Amino acid sequence: MDVFCPVCTGSGLIEYVPGEVTPDEITEDAKDRYAAVVARLVALLPQHQPSLAVAS
Repeated sequence: MDVFCPVCTGSGLIEYVPGEVTPDEITEDAKDRYAAVVARLVALLPQHQPSLAVAS
């Protein structure tokens, strides 16, 4: 587990409490990485739509 971030332990998810981090504390590099992740997920969405069936 020592290769993972100690905050999220590799899950990539942490709890967010509004007001804990102000926008001026977020680096431009972090903003760019976040934007890249969001763009990648948006691009993947159409490829992974679940097929739905309606039971009658």
